[in-house]
Amino acid sequence: KWIVDHLTPKDSFPVYIGDDDKDEEAFAVAIQSGGLAIRVSDNSSHTQAQLCLKNPAETRIWLDDLLSLRGE
Repeated sequence: KWIVDHLTPKDSFPVYIGDDDKDEEAFAVAIQSGGLAIRVSDNSSHTQAQLCLKNPAETRIWLDDLLSLRGE
């Protein structure tokens, strides 16, 4: 929450990517801040993340696709 409040530029879109149950608190902050929470796991049955990716390779593809939408 501190990072979002103090280090995140206005009008940004927070994205938090995590791979285990210890990331759930950060997922909640990302969602409450109007952003996106992503869980990287092949077993994501108990998460509040809005998107689940299977592994780091799938995550890299998703990030590349996101950057291409911005024209990077």
